Amino acid sequence: MGDLDDDDLGVDLTPLIDVTFMLVIFFIMTMSFALPSIDLNLPQSSTAQRQAADTAALQLAVNAKGELFYQKQPLSLQQAAKLLQQGSYQLIEVNLDRAAPAQSVLDCADLARQYTKGQLKINTLIRDEDAKR
Repeated sequence: MGDLDDDDLGVDLTPLIDVTFMLVIFFIMTMSFALPSIDLNLPQSSTAQRQAADTAALQLAVNAKGELFYQKQPLSLQQAAKLLQQGSYQLIEVNLDRAAPAQSVLDCADLARQYTKGQLKINTLIRDEDAKR
């Protein structure tokens, strides 16, 4: 038999690397990242109305302990006031836990009076019996 070239015996790994790279990209793109969330038990209302989200609203959340959150990060009233001063917000939108202290509602109302001409929106859930109609 004749001598075999070493070049003919090699395995081309380029397609294998390409396929592996594409699989890595696919799995990274389809991976879902779990973001920290704030568990709120919103109050229910029989007069609640569905409205589109307002882009000019500062969205805050208040948990059962009365702690204030902005974009899932803890926030003090002074920091909320600074956000309102720096931004051009026309209203404050509050996701308020059912068990939140009344002082939290008053604090948000005070911020609304000072920085948004009293424009305050409190999000609630529609009662189950009203949602069935």
